[in-house]
Amino acid sequence: MDSPDIFDRTARRLRRDRAAAGFAEVDYLHAAMVDGVLDRLNVVTRDFGEALEIGTYGQRTPLPARHIVRIDAGPRFAAMADGVAMEEDRLAFDPASFDLIVSVGVLDSVGDLPGALAQIRRVLRPDGLFLGAFAGGTSLATLRRVLIEAEAPRAAARVHPMVDVRAAGDLLVRAGFALPVAAVEPMTVRYSGLFALLADL
Repeated sequence: MDSPDIFDRTARRLRRDRAAAGFAEVDYLHAAMVDGVLDRLNVVTRDFGEALEIGTYGQRTPLPARHIVRIDAGPRFAAMADGVAMEEDRLAFDPASFDLIVSVGVLDSVGDLPGALAQIRRVLRPDGLFLGAFAGGTSLATLRRVLIEAEAPRAAARVHPMVDVRAAGDLLVRAGFALPVAAVEPMTVRYSGLFALLADL
């Protein structure tokens, strides 16, 4: 039985394509997550042959592997990184194809997160390494609170559901990952006003 999609796949692709043109001007969060992932990779002593980068945002992360495949759900982001347009929960690769998989900034908005993690585990070799980073459950807490107060008593959900660190660990276990670790890295960003924040989002 297929899991119901939380997000409209077509709308998500179109929004990623729309964001591609100006993303470099507001990529500070993505850049911080990439730096964190690369810092963790720097302490790994093994060599990687085949790597998969999931969610390129139009960039080519310098992964320590001999061959790198890059995918993005947005065709424009994929093309900008010389990659392939492909959704995270519909990976069209053979089992055990990669010994390194990195995903930065996209898994929080995938239609089927448990399915995406299961797909990642399927295409990862048994001794492979998966590193993922995304906005977690406490992200945009102030914005969510302000919008609920402003729209009371008929508040509507304006921010998509997000995964907290405990649930992330549980999902990794459920997907079959060995030795999963989930951690939180807080990042405070301040804006001059609500509309500046919404423009970035």
